[in-house]
Amino acid sequence: MEQLETARVLEQKLRFELEPEVDARKELLAATVRSQEAERQRVARELHDGIGQPWTAFLMASVPDEQAPQSIAALHFARRAASSTLEAMRSLILDLRPALLGTQGLLPALRQCAEDTLSPAKIEAQVTAVGEPYPIPDEIKTALFRIGQETFTNILRIPRTLQEQPS
Repeated sequence: MEQLETARVLEQKLRFELEPEVDARKELLAATVRSQEAERQRVARELHDGIGQPWTAFLMASVPDEQAPQSIAALHFARRAASSTLEAMRSLILDLRPALLGTQGLLPALRQCAEDTLSPAKIEAQVTAVGEPYPIPDEIKTALFRIGQETFTNILRIPRTLQEQPS
C-alpha cells in the first residue's frame, strides 16, 4: 500500500515537472499552424491581387471583333484558356484559406470541401459528427480541416474498381 502511495506521489511530481514542456510543445504547434495559415493567406492574397485581377481585366478586354473572322477562333481559344486558368486559380485560393472554416465552422467547411472535391468525380460523401459539439482552438480546427482536405483528395486517387467493389 505504501509503495502505491509512493508511486502516486512520484507520478504527480513527474507530471508537474513535465507540464511546462507539454505546454511549450502545444504552444509551438499552435504557432506553427498559425504561421502556415498566415503564409497561405498571404499566397492567396498575392494570387488574387497579382494574378486574378489582371487576368480578369484581360478577359474583359478580349472580346472578339466580329469584323475580323480569322482572329475570332484564336481569341475565343485565348478567352477559354484564360477563363479556365482563372477558375483554377480561384479554386487554389479557396483551398489555401477556406473562408467557410472561419465563418461557418469546421463541419460545414468539411462538407463543402467534400462536395467540391468529390462531386466532379461523381462520388457521394457524407460528413457527420458524433456527440455534442464543443469549442476547438482555431489551430486544431485548421489542422483537422487540412486532414479532411487531404483525405478527400486521396479518395480521388483510389482506383475506380476498388470504389465499386461491394463491401
